[in-house]
Amino acid sequence: MKKTQLTFLQKAIRSMLLIATVMLVYSASSYGQCSLGCNSHVQVSLDNANCEAVITPQMMLGTLPPSSCPNGSFIVEVRHNGILVPNATVTHDHVGKVLEAKVIDLNSGNSCWGYLHIEDKLPPVILCDDPDDIYCFELDNYEPTVIENCGTYTLEITAESITNNNCNVGLDPNVLKVISRTYVAIDKSGNRSLPCTIEFDVLAIDDLSDIDAPNNFCIPILTYSVMATGQKTPMATHTHLTQEFLNWME
Repeated sequence: MKKTQLTFLQKAIRSMLLIATVMLVYSASSYGQCSLGCNSHVQVSLDNANCEAVITPQMMLGTLPPSSCPNGSFIVEVRHNGILVPNATVTHDHVGKVLEAKVIDLNSGNSCWGYLHIEDKLPPVILCDDPDDIYCFELDNYEPTVIENCGTYTLEITAESITNNNCNVGLDPNVLKVISRTYVAIDKSGNRSLPCTIEFDVLAIDDLSDIDAPNNFCIPILTYSVMATGQKTPMATHTHLTQEFLNWME
């Protein structure tokens, strides 16, 4: 019976196969021992820059990698009402809602899940700078500039003081009054900005020609006719005012 003589190449191949088998067994054993436990409820606050937050494995697992799965490779899937949220990124559309987040280990296939409660905790910011002087016809529409990146807001006037120009308060003749107002902005989550007090002059119109008036318009005037009995009967008539008349009024 002949003895089989193994060449050096054959011995090398057998050694490599043995090492690979051991590594596979060890790797499978390591991955099989991976167990995950997610936080059951996580509060997520959106940032003020773009009103978004990216959900990460660490948010759900607490530490990364967890000691129970040191060799894991993790991804997160976020769903709202069963619909996958792109890129696991929540926005202002999710404020006040509860979403489900699932962490998956790509190596073992093991997973865990928990719930996300999305919040907007950052209040609006009022740019508290005194504006340029405001003409009287602009007053009703004036509002300070507000920075709020997570949806809509309302603006409240919490205090107001008015100093009218009665010629005894040292104001310029073209200043009708000086108004001091304190504003507070409130977003849809109920966050309130810091109060902002702004003071500005309300100016009279410099020239009536600055007013855009129609060429002519009608004013209804109620007149009466007197009957022989002395009874008055109302009659509706109209008077036309022309641009020439307005120019004469100047």
